[in-house]
Amino acid sequence: MQVGELVAMSSNKSIEKYCNHKSEKHNDWKSRVANYLGKPGDPSGTRLYKELEDHKSEAGSRYVAKRPGLAWDLDEISETSFPIQAHHLIPKKFLPQEKVTVFLAKKKKSKNYVLARDNYYDTDNFKNGYCMPYSSPLAEWRKARSLPKAERDMVRFFVSNSVMEFSGRQLHQGSHRTEGFVYPDPEDEQDDIETPGYLAKARLLLKNVCTGVEGHLRTCNHCCEGKSGKMTKVQPLAAVVRHVDGCSAIMMGLIKMNVIFVSEAAKEYAEQEGLIKPLEKLTKKSLKSAMKSK
Repeated sequence: MQVGELVAMSSNKSIEKYCNHKSEKHNDWKSRVANYLGKPGDPSGTRLYKELEDHKSEAGSRYVAKRPGLAWDLDEISETSFPIQAHHLIPKKFLPQEKVTVFLAKKKKSKNYVLARDNYYDTDNFKNGYCMPYSSPLAEWRKARSLPKAERDMVRFFVSNSVMEFSGRQLHQGSHRTEGFVYPDPEDEQDDIETPGYLAKARLLLKNVCTGVEGHLRTCNHCCEGKSGKMTKVQPLAAVVRHVDGCSAIMMGLIKMNVIFVSEAAKEYAEQEGLIKPLEKLTKKSLKSAMKSK
């Protein structure tokens, strides 16, 4: 698969009609995008997990049930049981920086466009979520604290790699060496750990969605609702939300296929085990299979 083929999957402009030449009247739509909130509550891993849990029949393999308690041993880890952080496939702090946000949240403005009303996109929507493991709650990890640094690093490296092996998922943790996290909610999501390659793929996909919307707006009279200064006011389009959700599905597929990595620890493990799958060796069929929630 070439990069162009991957990008084309994020916005099927030949089929998607965007508005079908009709005005959408949804005055009750509210978005949840960090820094541009239309509804209360910043995006969070805690809320994202709740959404996954509430939609577990649709979420499929995105969702893994939590078990009571925060204490874990390595022999408890399996594909359906591990310490969980709900990962935002399109990262919650990354999305507001991207131009496509103009078509998701009314409070975001660009040089040319502003939404007349909020779209209904929610960063914490279960379609943007994927349950992933982290290793710092494990007893074996914590016991290594008293060891000399070199030995401690070696033990934690082994523990983190074992978590990935037993769970079959990438590690959602910034490092397999550093101390455990401190959050208001101990199981909330650790931010800013994605590798540059991960963010580059997300940016590429979202840019294509934005380009498609802008191309539509240049030719559609139904979607433009006058001016706000020099900016064109445009109606919110459900198609944009569907396309961004499509980007999330592609990102999940790329994670499962070990094309992109949610953390440097995950990338290091994949390199060690020979699991990395170059995009060029990926087929469209295999990626679509990995994108499925079931």
